[in-house]
Amino acid sequence: MARARLEGDALLDVREIFESDSWTPGGPMAGRAAFGPDGMIYLTVNDHVEHDGRDGRKESLLAQQLDNDFGKVLRIRDDGGIPADNPFVAREGANGQRNVTDFAWHPETDELWTTEVAPMGGDEINILRAGSNYGWPLVSLGKNYNRKELSDNHWYLSGMEMPVMYWTPSSSPSTLAWYTGDKLAPWKGHLFVGALNGQTLVRMAFYQPMLQAERRDSLFIPLGRRWRGAHLSPSVFRDGEFRYFFFSREESRVHIHVSHPDGEAKFWLKPTIELARNIGLSSSRVKDAARLVESHQQVIINAWNDHFGS
Repeated sequence: MARARLEGDALLDVREIFESDSWTPGGPMAGRAAFGPDGMIYLTVNDHVEHDGRDGRKESLLAQQLDNDFGKVLRIRDDGGIPADNPFVAREGANGQRNVTDFAWHPETDELWTTEVAPMGGDEINILRAGSNYGWPLVSLGKNYNRKELSDNHWYLSGMEMPVMYWTPSSSPSTLAWYTGDKLAPWKGHLFVGALNGQTLVRMAFYQPMLQAERRDSLFIPLGRRWRGAHLSPSVFRDGEFRYFFFSREESRVHIHVSHPDGEAKFWLKPTIELARNIGLSSSRVKDAARLVESHQQVIINAWNDHFGS
């Protein structure tokens, strides 16, 4: 990991602050880094060792060992130093993870929630606690790619944390974000999880009335997209029955999704408004949606630039 100073379009004073000695053939898999509410950097170093039993289950349990960075979430200062209140002498904050893909701090409790991809089923959402062990590769609710179990008691071992939620078959959760806005009031406090393999954005509601205290709703499946980043937008616009908000920016174009009780449409902005996809809306509804997008075009672009940069 390196830090630098951005001046115009140039990075100045680039210097390395952390290097992990955790390279294996074919890996490790890409991870994430983010500043936490405490001002510390949280960094994932993932475990690419294939625990498939080909070596008679003699593969190194690197994610379980505290003398290396494999399969860990690391907590470091922005100068690369180790915080004095870290749970171990090394840099680890929590261990026993395979492939943590994103972080999101709970808006009320400041708990650190993560998404994690398992080999074949058993993808997880976890709440990370300093010094806790999350099981990999001894515990997993999925299987190896060769369809064999990871261990004799792979579903539970005493002293290891169980996930808040898991997927079997795999959805490959890659990102998560809490919705804290007021524009979509019924969804306030819900968790949104993007999936690669599942090609959907999942809305999750907790503490719901029984019989189903936890509810999941898969959104935007017809778009057929692999979701790699979910972020709370500063602006969600509503006009009558239309609700629209922006998702991403590619090749200098902002992607606007318009929702209506009859269906949905996707537009590109900048330099011109272009219909990219229509699902269920009549031609007149599409024209109405395009006019609304056009009327708010500059407001949307300004909001995007203020929040994410031009």
